[in-house]
Amino acid sequence: MTGSIKVFYRVYPTEETDLENVVIDKQSNKVLVRRLQELAKNYTGSKKNFWHFQTDGVFLEARQDHIFEKIALDLLNDVMQGKTAVITAFGQTGSGKTFTVGGLNFAEKDFGLVPRIASAVFEMKREQPRNMKVCIEMSYIEFERSNAVDLLDDHAITHRKPFSKVEVKNEYQALKCIFLGEGRKRFNNAESGYASNLYSTVVTFYVTRRDTDLTNPTKVVSKLHVLDLVGNAYAKSSATHKEAKTIGQANVIKSELEQFVLCLTENMPERIKVKQRTNVLLHYLDGDLSNRHSLVFIGHITRLRADLLVTLSSLRFGAIVKGLKPKISENPYYMNEELELEYLKKELKACQREKYLDSVLLNQNLVFGLSSERIEHVDRTVCDYLNNHLDEMKMLNVADAKMVLERMKYTYKSREESIERLQAENQQLMVKSESSSLKIKSSKSCTNSSTSKNGKKSKESMSLKERRSSSGTLEKKVKIPASTEFHVSTEVSLTHKANKRKSTVENATKRSGRKRSISNTSVDRKDSRASIKSSSSYNPPLPDLVTDNMELWKQFTTSVSYKNTVEEYKFNEKELRSQFKIYLAEVDRLNKLKDTLDKCSRDLVVAQTFRKFNSKDELDENGNLVISFSEKSCQDQLESTRAQLLDQQEQTLKSQEEFKIFFDNRQSLVKKLHADFDAYCAEHNNMPCSNVALVENDLQLFSMNADIDAEKLGRTDEELVTEVPHLNERIKMIKSLQELMLNEMKRRQYAKEKSKIQWKNK
Repeated sequence: MTGSIKVFYRVYPTEETDLENVVIDKQSNKVLVRRLQELAKNYTGSKKNFWHFQTDGVFLEARQDHIFEKIALDLLNDVMQGKTAVITAFGQTGSGKTFTVGGLNFAEKDFGLVPRIASAVFEMKREQPRNMKVCIEMSYIEFERSNAVDLLDDHAITHRKPFSKVEVKNEYQALKCIFLGEGRKRFNNAESGYASNLYSTVVTFYVTRRDTDLTNPTKVVSKLHVLDLVGNAYAKSSATHKEAKTIGQANVIKSELEQFVLCLTENMPERIKVKQRTNVLLHYLDGDLSNRHSLVFIGHITRLRADLLVTLSSLRFGAIVKGLKPKISENPYYMNEELELEYLKKELKACQREKYLDSVLLNQNLVFGLSSERIEHVDRTVCDYLNNHLDEMKMLNVADAKMVLERMKYTYKSREESIERLQAENQQLMVKSESSSLKIKSSKSCTNSSTSKNGKKSKESMSLKERRSSSGTLEKKVKIPASTEFHVSTEVSLTHKANKRKSTVENATKRSGRKRSISNTSVDRKDSRASIKSSSSYNPPLPDLVTDNMELWKQFTTSVSYKNTVEEYKFNEKELRSQFKIYLAEVDRLNKLKDTLDKCSRDLVVAQTFRKFNSKDELDENGNLVISFSEKSCQDQLESTRAQLLDQQEQTLKSQEEFKIFFDNRQSLVKKLHADFDAYCAEHNNMPCSNVALVENDLQLFSMNADIDAEKLGRTDEELVTEVPHLNERIKMIKSLQELMLNEMKRRQYAKEKSKIQWKNK
């Protein structure tokens, strides 16, 4: 597979556009920039000369979806097939790089490349064949001069390799990772309100395709990197909102990347390795930024006369990238570890089968080609070996081995026949000798049987006497009023009534004159404990604590945190109910398909039985069984139903996973509200509140009721799907993710200010 290298440019729209010095030719996709020497004040020439830069496309007033289709859609198809790709956004500060890559602060229609890739990759995942199992992971890294920060880690660990790769199973989880990473990025503190990235970031999508077919159990791992390079500038003329240190670091990163591309162009492996070791960004990419993979660079320029130097620098960098020549690379295939054992077992069986077939094919009679002298020599050798005159036998070919085995077989059979003949003669002699001794044994057996019968009768009489004596002793033991015999009497009299048992126990204890047993006292103690527990359970709670908690709860319901949490809980419950309805509808469809599959299998059995009953089995020219038209239609219907059932199972599991996400969110919101109320009680009452019922009873009014009429749901599946406002729900989801991003920004800003205060106090 050959790598592809493309360079695009996006022009930032401005009010004052210099159309004379920056010209764009749409037909040839060229950008023309006036030579800077001609713009000097002392220039006297009249002819205008331009620098020509060839590109793969120039976007003047293009929409975000058009840029995605032009740049990333074909690239994403290659990534799903196992090819690694890199998308790099570079250019001047404030020219719209972050808007092209992310655009997360705007509406969904203005989203950039990364969120659109996250949505498209799951659509392509659903279109994969059934034997392909696709796993998608994400990472979000921010690069400073020599530091790397994992933005998907809550603790923002630097200098960490390998970085965290979060597995995402649906579009919502992928978007959540993107918004979290965007909120944890570091921006400048501009007073004008313009937020600009301070450092470069990389969003990486890891796509792992596993073939579950045992004929080809391979695994292909591909990556898609989306780079948002920090903007470069010329001194402080084009970046007045940034510090000089930040601008210098950005220019150094661009120059190092330019030198690395030059090393790739000139094919200098040693210098390439040095650049990868010294630059943390190139070290993270680990050879993926190469002309063996697909590279797409999108530069951002302006058409202002004051920014001609930066625009010319960006165009020259794109020209250097355009000079790279693609190289052929092979996709690395790995063995699927999940199916490796089964694949090896299958290969072993195939080898065994092949070995067996080879032995069958090579089983030929080669003895006919031997001479009589050779046969006699083999016979003598076998006899000497069997008589222990030889320690080993030497054979020249397979024919000798076969002949040796035949001779040994003949010798073994002859010896076996002689042994059987001798055994038959010995048996005849034994029969004659045993016939004379049978008469003596029969007389002895008669006498022994009479004596044994008398002995058995005496033993039975003795056993009866012993049983009677033992039963008498047992009855005597029961009547003895001793403490040791008391447990035996209670065990024997378990079938009596309760009142008689109590009276016998009381009489026994009075006659013995001893204290009550431990078992009775333990029963009394248990009864007393039970009575204490029952009496204590009726004690009403203290009224003072209830009134205090209720008053605090009323005060807490007026706070801003309570209102925000309740609003979020209401929205989550609404989503939960709609998702639960969708899940029930998918389950109902799944059950219907199962019933249809059973019906199709029964129809196929009936068709086969009808054919066998009415006609004989017929074979075609290839030796295959000829089936009837009804069997063929039943088989086709059965296969199509099985395919529909597999698709419906995947859809049901997907809806179940989405329902679980909202259900887990409900539990987290309840815990959050209870924690906030505990903190409120600790602040105003100097002790936390342990009454969880207040929170649960208050949220019970907004909670979802799971009692949904399944029959009605099954009848109105189409109406149910149309009732779900997918567009409005998606808008709310995007808003919630944007709020999550803003909260992460506020948390980072608060932590930064807090660290400054602590440093000043020290």
